[in-house]
Amino acid sequence: MPNLSGDLGTASGDQIMKLTFSVAMVMASAGLLAACAVGVVDDGSEPEPLEPGSEPPEPTGDPPAEGEEGAEADDPSVPDQGDGTTPPSASYTSVMEVCYPGPDWSYTACLPVYNWEPGFGPGYDYPAHSSPDYAPPSRYVDLTQADSSLQVAANFSLGELMQPWKGQFGVFQIHLVEKLQQIRDLTGPLQVNSGYRNVGHNQIVGGATFSRHLYGDAVDLKSLVVSLNELAQLCHTYGADYVGMYSTHVHCDWRYTPKDPAFYGPVQMADSQGGPKVAVVEPLAALPRHDGELTHQDGVFFADATGFEEGEPYRRWTARDEEGRVLEHVVSSSYEPPAAAATVTVEVGGQLTLSAAVPAI
Repeated sequence: MPNLSGDLGTASGDQIMKLTFSVAMVMASAGLLAACAVGVVDDGSEPEPLEPGSEPPEPTGDPPAEGEEGAEADDPSVPDQGDGTTPPSASYTSVMEVCYPGPDWSYTACLPVYNWEPGFGPGYDYPAHSSPDYAPPSRYVDLTQADSSLQVAANFSLGELMQPWKGQFGVFQIHLVEKLQQIRDLTGPLQVNSGYRNVGHNQIVGGATFSRHLYGDAVDLKSLVVSLNELAQLCHTYGADYVGMYSTHVHCDWRYTPKDPAFYGPVQMADSQGGPKVAVVEPLAALPRHDGELTHQDGVFFADATGFEEGEPYRRWTARDEEGRVLEHVVSSSYEPPAAAATVTVEVGGQLTLSAAVPAI
């Protein structure tokens, strides 16, 4: 082979052409050998979908703020199916669209939805339940293909309500977007701590087995403008079927509102790999049951409570004197009443009210 370190300026045109052809042939041969070594030849065809357990593509989008309540800040950087696998971003066929209100209530913020398939993975194996209120979705938005900045309402983007690290395929019902925007119009800025979670991610963050976040009709909210109590009241005003108050947020869900047909349709039979289960039509599923007990020790009251699935419940204490006059209201996990207090009442999570007399010292 000619010495490439020499002065090419002295070579003839034929020599340069031959040299160029030789170098090209060497480079092409090396590329073919490398391709064969890894079993890949670029023939212009589309790459095969990733197999479960294989390395996923680089993540897109930003994770939620670390440590934020409801943000599930374990921060997996790829769609999490609950067992560490990621389904193919495959060639599923869209069967219809879901159209959200958009910035002007024109319902033109539309996205394709895809029928559930076994290839979605175990992150979509919904738990069986006898109530139709817990029938799994039939169709989903592929969040890896959707634009997270899409304005699904005047003040909410798609990425605020569903994120691919909580499941590649997501469900967020139209009526819930409508309620959120109506509430936001009255409160000013709202933060959605948690919207949709798939089954796998819900297990990772310790959510309830039948958490409404799985069904696309629940949100955890907080506001820097209005109190948690005011936010809870607004959820009630706009027809929420269940409202739970926690120390850092309010959970509101519309579990009994008719489901959006874009996401829910005829229930499919489950195959051997799991997936949508057959729902037997029975009475409405019961709301969460809450129990509590008011105790005191060394002049301090405590309100133990059960049935609050998402964390420490909100507690609002009220002290009254012997005439029944309110002495003070305090929001705290425990409470030491003032000396003039005769009775103490505590509201727990917006679901329980407990009262007790202040023991004489």
